[in-house]
Amino acid sequence: MRIELNINPIIIPHLNFEGMIDEKVDKILERIKYIEQRQEVRKRKCEDDEVYFVDVEVKSFEVDLQAISELICTRIDEQIVDSAALIDLVIQQQVKEDFRSAEMQIKDYTNKFQSELEALVWQRESKGGEAEKICSNLQVYQTRLSEYIEELDMLEKSLDELNKTKA
Repeated sequence: MRIELNINPIIIPHLNFEGMIDEKVDKILERIKYIEQRQEVRKRKCEDDEVYFVDVEVKSFEVDLQAISELICTRIDEQIVDSAALIDLVIQQQVKEDFRSAEMQIKDYTNKFQSELEALVWQRESKGGEAEKICSNLQVYQTRLSEYIEELDMLEKSLDELNKTKA
């Protein structure tokens, strides 16, 4: 008996952050703005160069990498828990399908075996009936043969008596 299981590879979903980390990182960023005076020089052809100061807005960001790291780890842990539950469900469904398939194969095999067994029993019974019929026919033929032998013996005796009387 051969049972084939339909073993399918289990597809593990990939981690998908969908920009959620970027939004949370933006909240963690500390924006720093200040105005800085920058010295610039204007060149003039006939006069001395003019030096003047220009206010320039400077933006900088301070990032708390520890907080971002914790945020990423938390999100990965959430994805792992969600994925583990999904994988567990997929595995359970696959195992159920495989066992259903194996059960159907076993039922098919036992049904086939049962039908073959019934065919053999029917053949045996029909041949057994034929054997009884053949035996009864043989007994009839044996009885007829015995009768013919008796007739032959009687004819032989009659011929012997006829030969004795002629001699």
